[in-house]
Amino acid sequence: SDKLWVTDYFMVVENQKDREFLERAAEKPRIKGKYVCRPDSRGSKFYYFLTEEKILYSPDLEYRVDSRSTTGRLGCMSFQASNGDLFDGRILIALQPRVFPIEIEPGITSTTQVVFRYKDSHSLMPEEIRELWGKEVSFYKNGELVDLEESLKEGRLVPTYSTEFFYKAKKNILEPINPNLKAHYESDDFWEEITGGEYLVVEDSAFYLVGMREKMVLGNSVCAELTRETKYSGTGFLSHFAGFIREGYQGQLTLECSSDVRRVVRTGHPVGFLNLEGVEKGTGESSKISSYQDQKSPQLANVFIT
Repeated sequence: SDKLWVTDYFMVVENQKDREFLERAAEKPRIKGKYVCRPDSRGSKFYYFLTEEKILYSPDLEYRVDSRSTTGRLGCMSFQASNGDLFDGRILIALQPRVFPIEIEPGITSTTQVVFRYKDSHSLMPEEIRELWGKEVSFYKNGELVDLEESLKEGRLVPTYSTEFFYKAKKNILEPINPNLKAHYESDDFWEEITGGEYLVVEDSAFYLVGMREKMVLGNSVCAELTRETKYSGTGFLSHFAGFIREGYQGQLTLECSSDVRRVVRTGHPVGFLNLEGVEKGTGESSKISSYQDQKSPQLANVFIT
């Protein structure tokens, strides 16, 4: 919607008292047509928008919120800051741009996705993954199916980095990016293409698009979510900015990496846990799954000319 709150901190609005605090403490700029969310490389700028849509759903369901793939590849994270109970069915979304200025047009721009699931449902257990391996769930390397036990840690799948080639975002970009456009911006104006090796030194507050070694193939009965931080990633490191993966997806994953301190990532290093869940009824149509279907990572956001 055209209502906006801007803060230098993140907060969850759970009740009326929280809402009153946000109203008092936040900057509330007026939106005239479009608004540009300016980035902060440390992630200390948050822009709170209400969804245009009201979300009404069965009490048997719950939902999760995360960035769309394009939003994440632009170095912007998206969080649920409140449910619809306080805002007449609308969700309060917090945008956290770290890299590029993001142009928002109320009622038009889509930066966030919502996934519904049954309450009390659980991720697939190791024995369920073993039963589906090579059929509804697969990892491939060099065209060969990966041995499941190689990728299964603590009962969950763990994809790994490839650092042979990556993109590094240029800094101090002033031109705002409209995430709804397709093949509109010259990639050289925003990114450096870098041929790497076995190791990548992630610079403090820099932003990278990094590849994944495995090709992932999901059937129409399984979806996935990549966790953002694990014991493998350490503290202050973000391995990706958008984690939902639709049923029927196949391809590598593009991983958005940023760190509060300099750190080393190497080829074969674990990205995070991949939580798998069953899907009651998939789309069955690859054109509806993802605009990044069959990608070879890393791949730039589709707003860029490549």
